[in-house]
Amino acid sequence: MDNISAFQANLNQIREEHRLKFNQLQTQAAKSSESSTTNKRPYTSISSLADEIIDIKKPPPQVNSGSDSDSSIECLGVFPSTSTSTSTSTSTSMSTSTSKSTSTVTATATIPPQTLTVMTWNVWFDETHVAERMKSIAAITAKHSVDVLLLQELTDSLLQTLGPELKNRGYTLHLQQQRGSYFVGIAIRATTDITITTIGTKTFDDSNQGRGLLFAVLKLPSNMGNSEIMVSTSHLESYVKEMADKNSAIRANQLQLVERFCKAFVANKPSITSVIFGGDCNWDDYKIKSSKRTLSDRKMSEVLTEWSDAWLNSSRDEHKEPGYTYDPKTNPMLGLKGSLRRRFDRILFDKKSLMQPFKVEVVGMPIITDCFRQKFNPFTHKYSDEKFPVVASDHFPFLTIFQTTPT
Repeated sequence: MDNISAFQANLNQIREEHRLKFNQLQTQAAKSSESSTTNKRPYTSISSLADEIIDIKKPPPQVNSGSDSDSSIECLGVFPSTSTSTSTSTSTSMSTSTSKSTSTVTATATIPPQTLTVMTWNVWFDETHVAERMKSIAAITAKHSVDVLLLQELTDSLLQTLGPELKNRGYTLHLQQQRGSYFVGIAIRATTDITITTIGTKTFDDSNQGRGLLFAVLKLPSNMGNSEIMVSTSHLESYVKEMADKNSAIRANQLQLVERFCKAFVANKPSITSVIFGGDCNWDDYKIKSSKRTLSDRKMSEVLTEWSDAWLNSSRDEHKEPGYTYDPKTNPMLGLKGSLRRRFDRILFDKKSLMQPFKVEVVGMPIITDCFRQKFNPFTHKYSDEKFPVVASDHFPFLTIFQTTPT
């Protein structure tokens, strides 16, 4: 009984350390937001999905404090860009990498000429070797010529390096403005002549962790179909052991809300021909046949009504190619041990979209030279003597190439 009490005490201490760290990050974010207010355009409420579509090339109107508009939907302020993009948005950019990947699953096919490459990546809010990891993230993104990068677990600390690295390689970065300890973002490769006509957020009222949706409407150039698409990202409610069932239900509600919201938005803007969502869904609906553990979530296909999962859409056998994006057995930074192997990170698309997945890939991450990580032991409150190699994140990025058809 003493061992159990000690274990519970250790867990409580770890939770408290995390809470204090999150509060510290939140305070830093608030200070950063206050100090940079003069460089940002004001927020604008979208009072109607059908009637008020914000053109970000024009200064948005001032917020009317007496408005009865829907406060749960907000249009983000747009940062000035110093890149060569035709869009007037926040910039950030990427570098190249020739290092060997640690884990890759790729479909073998020739890429058609009219494609859009979308990648989702939880970049890990941790402070471990931040500069080196963020440079690696930028390098991997550029190596794969990603057009739309969907990011989760961003912090102001990470952005100090990741922002300039992306910007220098021609990426425009849009951030979730109202945010908690960490937040999400969407980066667009400016060299593709993709422009953003609308960007905004949708809050999750049922979230206990400050989660929400960041979405954007993109205008594609003529060589990519000359149409508009809607892309979005989120970090759905995380697993908490004491609230496992409740948080699973919250995740399902959040995902259904995203699907309904995008459907309603597109219904009032028929120029949008495709809808793509990517993010850390924290979803646990698969296990190997020999596993006896209980799944946390229902099959995602039972929750969604009109969207498909890009990985499963590629006709993969989950038992042979499970597509793990969080995997201690293949990610050396996690210690090459553990059973928490999950396909947390997913890209979804509307079944009626003109864009359809052509290729999917769990992208590998090269080991970062001369960087090591020591794991913290919650029982001894000490760091291990064993040092583990460092890679860009605790999650592998997941990439999907969509094939587009000219209109």
